[in-house]
Amino acid sequence: SKQMAIDTGDMILAVSDGILEAHRTPTNQFGLDRAVDVVRQHHEDDPVDIVNALNDSVREFCNPSVPPDDMTTVVLKVEA
Repeated sequence: SKQMAIDTGDMILAVSDGILEAHRTPTNQFGLDRAVDVVRQHHEDDPVDIVNALNDSVREFCNPSVPPDDMTTVVLKVEA
């Protein structure tokens, strides 16, 4: 098995497919790149604020529709 070193300042993001597959049209999904961009823009925020920013971005992306699946996000920030 592989091990991964985690250092102070690192962040771990776990999202459900409801985040990545959220869409306005079936061919235009929110996707991993958009999710990572949102997290990078808010990387200095508290984890709860990062989750809220990501959820808000997904809802805005899907507007006027509602995201069709559950949206689960976990943000873990490693501090000293």
